[in-house]
Amino acid sequence: MDYREDASIAKDVVFNIQSDANLADTGIDITVNKAIVILSGKVNTNHKKFHAQDVAMKTRGVKGVINEIEVISENERTDGVLAGLIKKRLKMDWATIDVADNIEVEVTGHVAVLSGTVQKWSQRREAVGLAFNTEGIQKA
Repeated sequence: MDYREDASIAKDVVFNIQSDANLADTGIDITVNKAIVILSGKVNTNHKKFHAQDVAMKTRGVKGVINEIEVISENERTDGVLAGLIKKRLKMDWATIDVADNIEVEVTGHVAVLSGTVQKWSQRREAVGLAFNTEGIQKA
């Protein structure tokens, strides 16, 4: 890998994050030290937090990423509302629509727990991903 100045890396990471449709409005702070990118700030979903990390890591010259981004829900929802929202998303998703009624969803303290049976591992992964990427969920 060729050497790049921290300032050049930072400029490219800022550009990549600001030009990404999922991250453009987030206001993520970026610092670079010895080609290690440090991301900080607040976003409203886990998806945005980890997507920012992926975008930064794919920038030329980056050796590593420290992700200090906090996930803070803009719409503070109760656990019951979050559970209902996850159930609704399971029934609307192409991968989980057939097994949505077999999946129980419990949310306590913004942590989602899914239980039940699915037919395929891909359905399990999709169900967990849907829950994890629901705004207001801290962990699934």
